[in-house]
Amino acid sequence: MDLDQTPWRVVAHLVDEIRLNVNRRLDHLEQWQIVMYTLALLLFVQWVRKVLKFEEVVSFRRAWYEMLNNLPMYRKKLDEGQELTYKEFEDRIHRADRLKEFYKYLPDRGLPADDIIREATSYKTMGGILFERGHLCGSMFGIEDEDGNYQRLLKQIFELYSFTNVAFPEVFPSARKMEAECIRILCSLFHGLDKSCGVLTTSGSESIILACLAYRNSAYKKGIRKPEMIVCPNAHIAFFKAAKLLGMRAVRVRTGSKCEANVGSIKRAIGHETCMIVASAPSYVNGVMDNIEEIAQAFLYLILRKYFF
Repeated sequence: MDLDQTPWRVVAHLVDEIRLNVNRRLDHLEQWQIVMYTLALLLFVQWVRKVLKFEEVVSFRRAWYEMLNNLPMYRKKLDEGQELTYKEFEDRIHRADRLKEFYKYLPDRGLPADDIIREATSYKTMGGILFERGHLCGSMFGIEDEDGNYQRLLKQIFELYSFTNVAFPEVFPSARKMEAECIRILCSLFHGLDKSCGVLTTSGSESIILACLAYRNSAYKKGIRKPEMIVCPNAHIAFFKAAKLLGMRAVRVRTGSKCEANVGSIKRAIGHETCMIVASAPSYVNGVMDNIEEIAQAFLYLILRKYFF
């Protein structure tokens, strides 16, 4: 086919002109030099992409700001502002404490149990106001029922197992059995199989960190040395803690118009080093539900395309 007789002749001539210009500019280089320069450019582009995806992007503005703060003329103003902020923060933290008297040393003699209970009772009056007014969410677990059965149950169970250490299952088999039953019940609620397993933790942050640890170790076995997790800004802050503690890279993606995870942004962020995607149901910040099914289908499609197509 004669390109001069087709609509593509302009494009063909333009490409040929670019080729000739590039050859003239690189005429003084040897072939191995061109190859090395090309590889260096590719590696640089890959490094820039990783830096831009990193949770703490290299910012020249931040570096310039820190340099200005170290100058004497700015340092004095910064110290004054920080001192004012500390004072406001301290007043806010201790606003419920009228006496503002603190124990700083152990007493020379032990205190009677009644004195300790009386002191703890006086401390109890400092809080609970916001909770009673219905202004708190997620900071307290459990409610006080009218007949007191719930509180009585907690007291009796605590009396039975307050000195139990679940780290020694052979010494305390009853605690080990209850822990195993709780895990099995939770696995059943999530339609787990017979070999599904888990572990009880002491907080939400510990649960998230252990989950990230499992994904990181799985990525290590696959040869991924710098695993990545895809996280939305509406996710629990513990995911970013886990990334720092476990040496993972937290890739931040955008949220949608309703503060939900943006599926398209997640698709674009998935790469060869992605080991986990964080989706919330509901989210920790806004309480909205992410589209878990669509996110899972997108990730599954990309995995299948990567290994089978």
